[in-house]
Amino acid sequence: MNVTRESRSEEETERFAAELAAAVPPGTVIALEGDLGAGKTAFARGFARGLGITEPVTRSEEHTSELQSLRR
Repeated sequence: MNVTRESRSEEETERFAAELAAAVPPGTVIALEGDLGAGKTAFARGFARGLGITEPVTRSEEHTSELQSLRR
């Protein structure tokens, strides 16, 4: 299933993601894709908040760089 939703702000994206986190059943897999600045991190931050996670959410590009450094 593909779902697309447009957001007008980072806060709106986080709010939607938090609401979605509360509604999806455990074990649900959600894939985020989009260009740099599309809102993937804002979505992940809101989704984490919706799950009760309080640790900071970092950008996936940071982790990709870390993995690339480890492979060298």
